[in-house]
Order: sequence, then C-alpha cells, then structure tokens
Amino acid sequence: YTITVAPNTPAGNYNVEYQICEVTNQGNCDTVISVVVVGAAVIDAVDDDVIFADGINGSLEVINVLDNDRLNGGKIINPAVVTLKSLTVLSGITLNVDGTIDVAPNTPGGVYTLTYEICDVINRSNCITAKVTIFVEVPSIAVVKTAVFNDENKSGYANAGETITYKFKITNTGNTPLLNVIIDDQLPGLVMSGGPITLGVNEVDENSFTGTYVIKQSDINFGKITNQATVFGTSANGITVQ
Repeated sequence: YTITVAPNTPAGNYNVEYQICEVTNQGNCDTVISVVVVGAAVIDAVDDDVIFADGINGSLEVINVLDNDRLNGGKIINPAVVTLKSLTVLSGITLNVDGTIDVAPNTPGGVYTLTYEICDVINRSNCITAKVTIFVEVPSIAVVKTAVFNDENKSGYANAGETITYKFKITNTGNTPLLNVIIDDQLPGLVMSGGPITLGVNEVDENSFTGTYVIKQSDINFGKITNQATVFGTSANGITVQ
C-alpha cells in the first residue's frame, strides 16, 4: 500500500492511521500511526538586473519579475498559485499581480530598487523576497544662443552686408547620453555649420555649432533681428528631446 498526498495539500505533519492484519489469521492485527510530513513548495526568487524604462512617456510591462523565479525546482511560477506584493513604495512605479511592472509617464529619472515578496497561496507563511532595479531614463537638453555683431567696417553701427556670428552652448541636462544632437534655427539666410554631436550626461559643448548671418537692409530698417534656435537629441533607447 502507498500513501498519496493530493496536490495543493497545505504543509504540515499528518497522522495516518492504518491497520495490518495477517491474511491467514484475520484476528491477528495491529494498528499503526505513521506521520507524513508535507513540506511547503520551494520558491526560488532571483534578483532582476537593471532595466530601462521611459520616464517621459511611461513604460508598460517593462519586465515580469516572475520570469526568472522558480517553484519546486525549475517550474516557472504561475501567478495564480502565489501572491505577489511590493514591499517598497515607489512613486510612479507599480508592481502588478501578474508580476509585470509599469512605469508611469513623468516619473523622475533615476535608479529605483523595488523589493517584492512571493508567497505560496496554499501556505501563506511560505514566502521569499527578491528585488528588481529599474533605471528610469529621462533625457533632457538645453541650449543658450548668443550673437556677436562683427562690425566689419568698424563704424560701430550695423550696415547691410556686415555679419552676425551666432554661438550655441548646449548642455545635456538629463540622466542619459544623447546621440545625434543637432541645432535647428529657422532664421532665413542663416548659414549653420557643425554637428551632429554626442553629449554625455552633464556634458557641455560650446564649440561644435556656429551660425553666420549677413545683415540685410530690411533688418536695419526694422531695427532688430529676432530668431530662435531649437536643439534636438536622442537617447540610445530612441527617446527624442528638445
């Protein structure tokens, strides 16, 4: 005879009472009590590596923390047989019941560490913790434009045909390197040179871009020249900022 333990049996010690009788002498019997120890499921939770999330637009299901966690020696964990909860309160970051993580739009950039707990539904005291580290990327860029009147004839006044040189100070103000940084200036007649460039985090560039503009008589008659420059950059993960 064998003893069978049904699936989803709670962990614990179970007394199984049975009787043994001699076949040829049915009155010759003895009662025995055996203790069957039912252990809890073995949960193996593994920390997750740093991942990327878009802090500007938000990211849905950036990872499923259960994907590398295992139940009873190799079985992928089914969310239905465990309870999952976050032990860390992080603004903008949500751990869902199926193990996925959402990052809300406009979440501040930075590295976030979320500790979570997995518990067996059958044996609720059978729990284990792990953590996931999320890098929330928030690229940002700024430009300061300055103009230098070259006064080629040294008269001290602007004349048609003289030039203005524009310089651009570009700063990576975000938390990730930026690629393909370019300047867009819609001033008619402005001749731009330089770029595109790459900027590391907090890096400043003042020499890669210049603009040259030849003053027209209509500019002198109007009394001023007004224009605006826009800088663009793209992160390695494809987020474009300006």
